[in-house]
Amino acid sequence: MNQQDDSLKKEPQFTSRKYEAGEILFRQSEFGDTAYIIRLGRVEVYLEEEDDIVPLEVFGKGEIFGEMFLFGGKSQKRTASCRALEPTEVIRISRSRLLAMLKKVDPILKHIILSLVNRLKKMNDKLGQTDTNHLTDSGT
Repeated sequence: MNQQDDSLKKEPQFTSRKYEAGEILFRQSEFGDTAYIIRLGRVEVYLEEEDDIVPLEVFGKGEIFGEMFLFGGKSQKRTASCRALEPTEVIRISRSRLLAMLKKVDPILKHIILSLVNRLKKMNDKLGQTDTNHLTDSGT
């Protein structure tokens, strides 16, 4: 057994945290090591562009978010910010715990999961290179 396996045994399987409405879970461009599953409440994921906020998605009970960077290596930055829309409780999953869980998955299923994640990541990268003003334009 290696040192990383020993540290994973000491690491709690999952932790939870509560956030008040308006509280920031993480900010765009920050480094992170956690994915989240919503236990109660709702969060909004958004882009911060100069003096503007561009809403991307609202997640509710049972949904996972913040997981994309977990598969991209330790040097990945968050591509968006996230805040609680109402009192919210999340289950936090560390990158090391998620990768340890992934090691136990059937190799074919693991390949499918990683392929889908890589495709989504490429699409996010392409979208990040385009102008997002159209997302908030009212068409006038």
